[in-house]
Amino acid sequence: MTIRRIRNGLCLLFGAFLLIGILAVCAHAADQEIYVLMNIPYGEFYAAELNPDTAPVDAVTSATRNKPRTGTLAGGSYHQNADGSDISGVIYPVLVRDPSLLEGLNRVEDSSRVEITVVNRGKESTTVYEGADALFEAPGYSYYVLSEKPACYKELSREEGRFVFSGVQGEASAVSGVTAGVTLGGRHTDVEIVLENTAGIDSGTVVSGVVLTASDGSRYGLRHVYNIWRGTELGWNLDEAPAGLGGKTVTNIRYITRDSVIDFPVELAVGDSGYVLMNIPYGEFYAAELGEGDAPDAVSAATANKRSNGNLAAGSYHAGAEGAGVDGVIYPVFVPEMRMLDPKKEITDERSVEITTSARGKTSTAVYEGKDSLFEAEDHSWYRLTEKPARCKVLSAAEDGSWRFSAVGGRASTVEGVTAAVTYNGRHTTVEIVLEGTEGVAKGDRVNAVVLTTEDGAKYGLGHVTNIWRATELGWNLDEALAAVNGKTISSIRYITESAVIDYPVSIPVADLGRTGFTDIPKDADYTEAVIWARENRITNGTGNGIFSPDFTVNRATLIAFLWKQAGQPRPAGETSPFSDVSEDAWYRNAVLWAVESGLTDGTGDGSFSPLAPVDMAQILGFLWKAAGSPAAAEPFFPGVPADAWYAPALAWAAEKGLIRSSDFVPGALCTRAEIVSLLYRAAN
Repeated sequence: MTIRRIRNGLCLLFGAFLLIGILAVCAHAADQEIYVLMNIPYGEFYAAELNPDTAPVDAVTSATRNKPRTGTLAGGSYHQNADGSDISGVIYPVLVRDPSLLEGLNRVEDSSRVEITVVNRGKESTTVYEGADALFEAPGYSYYVLSEKPACYKELSREEGRFVFSGVQGEASAVSGVTAGVTLGGRHTDVEIVLENTAGIDSGTVVSGVVLTASDGSRYGLRHVYNIWRGTELGWNLDEAPAGLGGKTVTNIRYITRDSVIDFPVELAVGDSGYVLMNIPYGEFYAAELGEGDAPDAVSAATANKRSNGNLAAGSYHAGAEGAGVDGVIYPVFVPEMRMLDPKKEITDERSVEITTSARGKTSTAVYEGKDSLFEAEDHSWYRLTEKPARCKVLSAAEDGSWRFSAVGGRASTVEGVTAAVTYNGRHTTVEIVLEGTEGVAKGDRVNAVVLTTEDGAKYGLGHVTNIWRATELGWNLDEALAAVNGKTISSIRYITESAVIDYPVSIPVADLGRTGFTDIPKDADYTEAVIWARENRITNGTGNGIFSPDFTVNRATLIAFLWKQAGQPRPAGETSPFSDVSEDAWYRNAVLWAVESGLTDGTGDGSFSPLAPVDMAQILGFLWKAAGSPAAAEPFFPGVPADAWYAPALAWAAEKGLIRSSDFVPGALCTRAEIVSLLYRAAN
């Protein structure tokens, strides 16, 4: 009996010790678990908040180095790099049941201190982050030990050697009555949402995370600065994961802060938007760039080969294989509702266009495939882009259904120090400008558009081939809207490409050429129309710098060159000159060879042509008569001229045709440039 009592007593004692041990272990474990604030990478923070098959939320690579380091803009997030090149994740309370999980991680103490200097909107400011706030610029998984249990938290564990965070622990509340406005193609992102009546969340709230839920159950996590700003403003670009919401309805917006989890039930339809490359007619492209300025119409290229040459007309398109027009600009466009494009032609990767051109006697064939085939496609043809472009216009529809294109988005950069050489009546156009020092745009680059601004604030858009060639060479003719620039000073030249908008401040005076193309030709002189005709038919471009020099006398070389140009500059059959004074590199050589082959001249004797010898009226009329085929006049005599004079038949013919009156002819009088073009003009008409 005594032994039994002893045995029972020992059993009770052992049980008591065992219970005390278990309680002690539990108490020790409870003493070991701690709460910390921790830097959690986005992917791991959102993993338990989203659907299992949702792609991880990545860190943000920031385009601006100041915003990620500005606490008022990026509050609730952290960045690892001191240069501000990233936004890595979320600072959030975490329950750690096993403190050994924290071994080797960076611990932030009350004594920790980070000083950050940023420049926003031109103003520099410095902020000191101390203690727990120093997590703002610290490595991932850095932590600060909390002294109290937080209202909301995640729980940390380790699975297969990696950290795993639970969903947010804490009671979620629901707030109804929220309203939202959706903007497509906004200033900040492609899709922007502004929320109203968000009780518990305002513009000053430090937001840890936001989860959007769609009607199909899909969920998307948002990141700071790029997707969440000023608390109640959300958005995303079309190259980000939330773009999967396109064409869906957002049914719930969950806000996660360190103190609360709030669900805002909504019914928010998100349009199926996208980016495309589109053929935009010149007028529509330039409308928003110029305001009240003049945009070019479709350009009639001087040759169908130039507008079809991808090197010469890069950045433009032409609507069809026939004709000689350059119709507009190929440019990226943000389309808020892809269904807007239903009536238009979609260009796919399978499309191919083969274009054959001839330039300088050589024929070449180029094949344009996929998006490149927009080069020869109708107005508003489009190709869907898979990545967000660097620059774009935004498409919208007016009440009448017509389309409108915004100005190209993004800030323009400014490059100083550009110089310009202006030529008048050049080879290509009446006014030609060659730019130097255009950093960001080099000769031969693909240019989509150019806008000239004059000192009076007027703006003018340029077209390809006729106004823009080899990128840095610009010009226009007197029959274009750009002729209004004549007599003004260009103060700025804006270049628009698919990747940049660059302003070049300049001061380029442009001479007032009137309608003649020359500054020294009166508008009502008796030879004015003849000079205009000669310039338009490229018989002469003057003597340089916008000057015609009407009173200058003419030599034989100039006269033969005028006649040759009037004939269309035919290529001579031979290459050998019969004249000793016409060199191989003489600018008038082809004209002289043509004149010899056409029977207009056999020189001045002794194997000479005498190119610099001045010409008189008799010689000029003799050349014109021979060019006309040496026809006989009905009345073979000219008053005051001997019948046997070598030039008598020419004068008789000229008088009969009304080219000259007897009172106009002075034997031996040298001819001026004004008189010669007047005779050519009368002969041609």
